[in-house]
Amino acid sequence: MLETSAIDFLQDLDFNDNVYFYHVTEKGIGEKILENGLLMADSHYWSTIIELTPEMIADPYKFLADEHGHNIRKTEEMILIGCDKEDVNYLVTKNTFNTNNWNFEENPNYVILKDFIIGYIDLTDMEYPLILNPDYSHNIGRF
Repeated sequence: MLETSAIDFLQDLDFNDNVYFYHVTEKGIGEKILENGLLMADSHYWSTIIELTPEMIADPYKFLADEHGHNIRKTEEMILIGCDKEDVNYLVTKNTFNTNNWNFEENPNYVILKDFIIGYIDLTDMEYPLILNPDYSHNIGRF
């Protein structure tokens, strides 16, 4: 598994040609998302992910600490998503595969494919390791 510093990675993001998003979740879910993609009930990406802006990560330490929160909700891992700006409307697709464990419901209707998942950050580790997704296919030269 490839790993790098989330702080360094965030500081090097290219916002000219790409758009980035994040999703916070509980511990242990990041690895499942790397394998299956980000499963969603709604077809609108903004229902599940938040767009990342350069202003938000001007101080990446503060951003990551703030997103980890104060145990108000389960926010131990942050999923990073990225794509070319012209592909943003293709992030969410109809789910055509079977999953048995998703929010204790039937199969989710939609998914952000794992090809768009950059990786996940462990927000409980103050070193902020970023576990990279080997299947991430957008701007593959990044790592």
